[in-house]
Amino acid sequence: MAATEDAHVLLCRAAAAWGVSLDTERSARIDWYVSELLAANRKTNLTADTDPEVLLLRHVADGLAAAGVLIKERRNSPIRPLNGGLVSPRPLPST
Repeated sequence: MAATEDAHVLLCRAAAAWGVSLDTERSARIDWYVSELLAANRKTNLTADTDPEVLLLRHVADGLAAAGVLIKERRNSPIRPLNGGLVSPRPLPST
């Protein structure tokens, strides 16, 4: 069972308001993720939600809202990483 078209429209509108664009490929990836989550949830209780529409509008929407904040913060950041955003691991100081 897949989420309804109405749920996808709501998610796309919300994502756009958060500054996240959902094209056809991204929407397909999200559908695949929800499908995989439901399959894994049958074996291991990952979430009490089992309705694809609820997963889409609650859990996926939460992630997209957070992504929107991160995208906005990165755009507004005066600091620009010189190496494309990669951080080299440094050992912690010994105590």
